[in-house]
Amino acid sequence: MQHLRYYLIIPIILCFTYFTFGQKVEKRSDLKKDLEKLKYVMEFVSEKYVDPIQSDTLTDNAIKGILSALDPHSSYTNAEETKLFLESVNGEFGGIGIRYVMIKDTLHVVDVIKGGPSEKAGVVPGDKIIKADGISISNSKLSLEEVQRILRGKKGSRLDVELKRYGVENVLTVKIKRGNITMPSVNCHYMVSDRIGYLSLNRFAKTSLKECVKAIENLKKQGMKALIFDLRNNPGGLLDTSVRLAGLFLPKGEPIVSVRNSRTSGGGEVIFRSNGSNLQVYEIDLAVLVNEQSASASEIFAGAVQDCDRGIIVGRRTFGKGLVQRPLVLPDGSMVRLTTSRYYTPSGRSIQKPYTKGKHDIYQRELWDRFEHGEFIHADSIGFVDSLKYQTINEHRTVYGGGGIMPDIFIPLDSILINNTLLDSLMSKNIITAVALEYGAAYRKELLSKYPSQSDFMLFAVPPFLSKQAIAGVEADAHKTYDKNLISKSLPFINRLLKAELARNLYGTEAFYYYYNIDDPIFEKSLQILEKRLLTARSPKYPAKE
Repeated sequence: MQHLRYYLIIPIILCFTYFTFGQKVEKRSDLKKDLEKLKYVMEFVSEKYVDPIQSDTLTDNAIKGILSALDPHSSYTNAEETKLFLESVNGEFGGIGIRYVMIKDTLHVVDVIKGGPSEKAGVVPGDKIIKADGISISNSKLSLEEVQRILRGKKGSRLDVELKRYGVENVLTVKIKRGNITMPSVNCHYMVSDRIGYLSLNRFAKTSLKECVKAIENLKKQGMKALIFDLRNNPGGLLDTSVRLAGLFLPKGEPIVSVRNSRTSGGGEVIFRSNGSNLQVYEIDLAVLVNEQSASASEIFAGAVQDCDRGIIVGRRTFGKGLVQRPLVLPDGSMVRLTTSRYYTPSGRSIQKPYTKGKHDIYQRELWDRFEHGEFIHADSIGFVDSLKYQTINEHRTVYGGGGIMPDIFIPLDSILINNTLLDSLMSKNIITAVALEYGAAYRKELLSKYPSQSDFMLFAVPPFLSKQAIAGVEADAHKTYDKNLISKSLPFINRLLKAELARNLYGTEAFYYYYNIDDPIFEKSLQILEKRLLTARSPKYPAKE
C-alpha cells in the first residue's frame, strides 16, 4: 500500500493562550546559565569550525534541536516557510489563479479559477507551463515548493509565462497580472438528492466559517434537510474556526471543546461552548465523514458532534492530535509553534495518541503501523481499553479516548486499494490526471456540446482506450507488465477516477467530487443513513448510534 506513505501529514492547529511568568528565581537563574552555555557553544562553532558556516543556519538548527526534544508538533519554520503557512491559514496570497500538478517534470494546469488572472490571460485546463519569467519549469527537477515561489508574487506584478497547448504547434506566450487569490477551504458543495446536501472542507482557515455559512445557505435554499459534512483528509487549522463551525450545528451553551494547561494555576482549563447561530441548522440531520487523515481541528468538530449526540460519524479512526500550539513570530519573520495545552472533547476525552518525546520517527510511522496492524480493514483490531471509556453527554453512549475519534459507523478501506501496485503507481505519478487532461484538451468542445452541464455528464461513459492508455503509461514508466487479473480488478476504480478528473477539467473542482463520491463506500453509507433517517422522520437533534 505504497501510496499510504504519501498520506502522512503532521497537522498544525493554532491556539492563542496566555501565560503567567511567575517562575521561581532559581529557575530563572538556571535558564540564564543554560543560555550562556548555548551562546558559548554557538560562538565556538561559528568561529572555529573547519568550514565556513552561516550564523542564521546555526541558529535555525539550534532552535530545531531544542524543539525536536519535545512533542511531535512543536516546530520551527524559517521566514519563507512561515509566509507560506500563514497564507494557507489566512486563505489569501498574490498569485495567478491556477491549480496545477507536476507530471513527469512538466507542470500541467488542472483547473483555472473563474475570473482569476490566468483565465483573463487565456490560460485553460490542460496547458503545460514551460517557462515562467524566463525560468525553465519543464524538465527542470524543480520541487512543487520551488514552483510555487516562482508563480506567486505581489498583487499587480506581472508574470510572463510560456505555454504548450494541445493541438497548437508553437509555444504560446502570455502575460499574467498577479491578483489577490483566495484559497477556498470549501472544496465544493452540492445537493446529492432533493433533501440531502454535501459539503467538503479541506482545512479550518480564517475564511472557513464565512465560506461554510454561504454554502449551507445555498443548500438550504435548494431544500436541504440533511447534510454530509466531509472532513476526510482535513489536517486541521484554527481552533477558533473549528469552535465557531461546530457552534453552527449545536444549540447555544453546548460544550464543544476544553483546553487545559497543567502548568497554569487552577488547572488552566478553558471550556468553549456554542454561541448559537441564526443559520437554523440545529434540526437538520448531520453525518460527518472522517478518516485517518482527519486531524486536529477536524477532530474537535467531530468529537463535539459525537459527544453531544448531534450527528453520526462515519469512516475510520482519526489521526489523534490533541495538542495545541501557540505561535511566536520572531523579528526575522520566522516562527516557533510551541505546544502549550491539550484539548479534550465534551465527554472529557483526550484524543491525542501516545508519543515519546524526541522519538518523532516512531510517531510519524504510526499511521503505517495502523495499516499493517489491520486497523484500516477491521474495526475490532483497535482494541480500546476500559480505562479510556467515556459516555456521551446526552444519550450516554460509550465512546473511547486514547487516540483519535472512533466513528460510530466504521467503513474499511476499499479493498481495491490494498496492496494494489498498479493503482499505487497510477496515483503517485499522476498518470490518470495526465490522461484525463490530454483527452479533455483534445475533445473539450465536443464534450461540452454533448454534455453542457455537470449533471449531463452522468451519461458519459469512459472510453476503454483511456484506461488502456493510462495502464500503458504506467507500465512504460515502471518498465513492467501488470497482471491481467490485477488490471481487471482495478478497472472500475480507474474509470471512476478518470471520469472524475475529466469532469474537473470540463466543469471545475466541484464536479470532481461529485463524480468521485459516486461508489465511494464512506459517502454511500452516510447517504444511506441520512435517507433512512429522513424516511423514518426521526428527531435529528440527538440521533442514536445506528
